[in-house]
Amino acid sequence: MMESTLSSQVALSSSPAAPAPSLKTWQLFVLVTAASLLLSWVMNEFVMTREVYHTVMGEQLDARRIDEYLDLSRRYAIWGYLATPLVLLVRIGFVALLLQTTLLVTLAEVRFMDLFRAGTTAFSAMLYGTAIHTGWLLWLGEAEITKTTLSIRPGALSNFMGSHRSRRSSCCSTW
Repeated sequence: MMESTLSSQVALSSSPAAPAPSLKTWQLFVLVTAASLLLSWVMNEFVMTREVYHTVMGEQLDARRIDEYLDLSRRYAIWGYLATPLVLLVRIGFVALLLQTTLLVTLAEVRFMDLFRAGTTAFSAMLYGTAIHTGWLLWLGEAEITKTTLSIRPGALSNFMGSHRSRRSSCCSTW
């Protein structure tokens, strides 16, 4: 009886605490970068069309200026796509560095790559929200996209707080 209890304790203590991740950190980073590039491309090509630009900025600019802006942004879009991996590397690396600095103060030893992986995983959650927003705008179609619909994030808590914030700011402006 004692022997079986002891062997079960040894078996439990020799099992790994957490399963090994199925993707390596660099593979996760490449996946997040590819998803970010895909979402940017879909947003630029299928959501933010010429008609949407005219609808959104038509009151502020004349049609010629909007067309010039759109042509210029299309020409420079390739540079944005090329810079995306570097920008993500710096952004996620900076978050991992901030976490590492905080952990050094507490004398906790965590590898930088583990923190980079955590930052990459957290960024993938933000991409999920961007994918929902982009999909929702695609579903709406060009005719329904306005300044208001561009600022709405489906499922976000900020959608419910926006009307409250505007009421409070108009109330407080009279003080």
